[in-house]
Amino acid sequence: MKPTHTYILLLFLCLTPIPACSPQLPLTKIQTMVIATQKHDKNAIPKLVNQLEDPDPSVRMFAIRCLKQITGKTMGYKHYHPIEKRTPCVNKWIQYVKDNSKRPD
Repeated sequence: MKPTHTYILLLFLCLTPIPACSPQLPLTKIQTMVIATQKHDKNAIPKLVNQLEDPDPSVRMFAIRCLKQITGKTMGYKHYHPIEKRTPCVNKWIQYVKDNSKRPD
């Protein structure tokens, strides 16, 4: 996603009315993912991987796009695939996080 598109998306998200009393809003998740991606925050990778299993396909779509921008990888993940096809890809991402996490000295 180009920086201009990101800013337009953020503007859209900021102007979109948010219903009260909904703690896990997809728009809030997407905003957080976009900000982490703009910062190229590698510490956000485990949280992005968790979002690959979100029931909302738009959250999953942004999660994989953000992961691709940060890592350059998709692990074959497609947000629109049925869960049976997504699960092996999510497992690859989980292994990626384990392999790339900081190990104590």
